[in-house]
Amino acid sequence: LRPAIGPGNVLYLQRDQTRPGAGGSIAAIGPDGRTRAGWPVTLRRPGAAFTTIRSGPKALFAVANEPEGGSGWSATILAIRPNGTTAWKRTVVEPSGSGAEWP
Repeated sequence: LRPAIGPGNVLYLQRDQTRPGAGGSIAAIGPDGRTRAGWPVTLRRPGAAFTTIRSGPKALFAVANEPEGGSGWSATILAIRPNGTTAWKRTVVEPSGSGAEWP
């Protein structure tokens, strides 16, 4: 997966699940090589993953895919501030209940 570079030359890296009971995460690495305060941002559900990240002038935008029971998945867009807090999030895909697998 491709990293993103944000304002101040901060590098944002997507990571797979690194601990039991959680999903994937995004780390923010400053130009000094250190993890920025408030990061990493970790998804709470096991099996969840960030699939896309893009840097904007005031936030990092990320798409999170999360398992929703059975074979369904949801997709949520998040705007994450430079301090690692979520500015907003919008679920744009939810399982239809038809049993169709996504993604």
